[in-house]
Amino acid sequence: MFKPLLMFLLLSFFPLYSQYKVIIDTDPGIDDAVAILLAFQSPEIEVIGLTSTFGNHDIDVTTKNCQILLELAEKKIPIAKGFKGPLVIPKRPNPDFVHGRDGLGNLFLEPNQKEGNYEDADSFIIRSILENPKEITFIGLGPLTNLASALLKEPKIASLVKEVIVFAGAIYYPGNCNPLAEANVWSDPHAADIVFSSGLPLTTICLNASKKPQLTKQILNEIERANPKIGVFLNQINQFYIDFYLSQNPSLEGANIHDSLTIAYLLNKDLFSWVEGPICVVKEGIAEGATLMDTSSSNEFSPWNERPKVRACIDCKEKEVVALMVERLSSTS
Repeated sequence: MFKPLLMFLLLSFFPLYSQYKVIIDTDPGIDDAVAILLAFQSPEIEVIGLTSTFGNHDIDVTTKNCQILLELAEKKIPIAKGFKGPLVIPKRPNPDFVHGRDGLGNLFLEPNQKEGNYEDADSFIIRSILENPKEITFIGLGPLTNLASALLKEPKIASLVKEVIVFAGAIYYPGNCNPLAEANVWSDPHAADIVFSSGLPLTTICLNASKKPQLTKQILNEIERANPKIGVFLNQINQFYIDFYLSQNPSLEGANIHDSLTIAYLLNKDLFSWVEGPICVVKEGIAEGATLMDTSSSNEFSPWNERPKVRACIDCKEKEVVALMVERLSSTS
């Protein structure tokens, strides 16, 4: 009878350390917001900073949305401000029809505290990895511009980062910006190609994997009842998001789950299946933004053979993924 009491006392006075030390690179974005709150709600994850990027909105708006999320979750961690556009090509128009004119479902929230001076995102990424070798997991939810810039400035971070997990690409699967391109890669194909060719310990969660799991109004209501502190916010922002998805495909029950799959993969890789191979990104032309993987490695003259293999998740156990999200987002402990 003394062992359970001793364990309770030990955990009370000496809480468990987080298993993962994480940087989240993000362009919030409704699905980004869900993923960030999922990370905050997971005790295994210590988010050491958010790095903002353009993508779902302009950089000033996505940076502001990062601050809104930190205040909602009562987190005191730094925000580093990233690039306002791609490395080479012009910035694409904001997808207001998906995320709203404010990036968060047209709620038009304002943070209580506005930060004035931000560290550059690529500098924060480099510094964090160099100061914590083999400890940092980088999660990428938006265009890969910040990470690509960090690699160009300090290539050795590729061997010093613990793990990189991004939502990017579509492997032999239809895109959501053109017939072949996924949005994060399409937003900055040159940056994506740098990342895919860098030799990072890289896993990319592809559009293929997000074809089945859905966030429905019923699920959001369940989360709100269990944890109104964040559940009300999640329900409000996702009404706009779900309406967009239903307008595109009335047979859906809700919105496809994208960015949160990166967090689910970090927490439980057994929920995913993948293929591995080198990836080249099409950087111009009619297929701009396409992610082409060579799974055969049979052609010794192929440009793919000069590139490192990337793990590309193409499917997931959707019921288990959704259950994991509901369990974490509903928790008030």
